[in-house]
Amino acid sequence: FLVKKDKVKELDYLVDLVSNTYGQMCADINAAVFNASIESKIPEGAKLKWLGWDYIRSHDIPALGEKLHEEFHKSWDKKQKS
Repeated sequence: FLVKKDKVKELDYLVDLVSNTYGQMCADINAAVFNASIESKIPEGAKLKWLGWDYIRSHDIPALGEKLHEEFHKSWDKKQKS
């Protein structure tokens, strides 16, 4: 991570969270890991799918996230009631 020298101590917790804690969480769910010190569970040679910049630029990604969040909770709430 790139952190200004005068901010290293102040942001150490955040760097650790993002690079180690979050990295391990990603590895635990078989997601892509971007920290070389964390063992990835994705098989060697596996291909990752990427939406692509054209899709990202032509869609409102935050709105899509909100919609997915709403749909997930509708489904979850329905499941909890049954």
